[in-house]
Amino acid sequence: MVRKTIDQMTQIKLLGCLEELEVCDESGQIMARLIPDPAYRRMMYDRARALFSDEQIERARQRKGPGKSLAEIMRRLESMNGPVHSDVAPRDGTASG
Repeated sequence: MVRKTIDQMTQIKLLGCLEELEVCDESGQIMARLIPDPAYRRMMYDRARALFSDEQIERARQRKGPGKSLAEIMRRLESMNGPVHSDVAPRDGTASG
């Protein structure tokens, strides 16, 4: 995902937007669709929940053992998808807060 910072006037114009917003150029061509953070978060959780049944989630909760480190997970993901963006790549395999 790419992050762009908007100026204060644009923030004021968008303030209070609680539904999906289309950003268009002067000709009316849609350039982007923006989803407010609460709606986006809800949409992402709904997508994630749809991937797993209640039974699969419960089986995962019952597993015992140490699991895998972030570095191990990232190596596996990179082996399947290529290198991750440097902003999210772990430096030492530990999570940072």
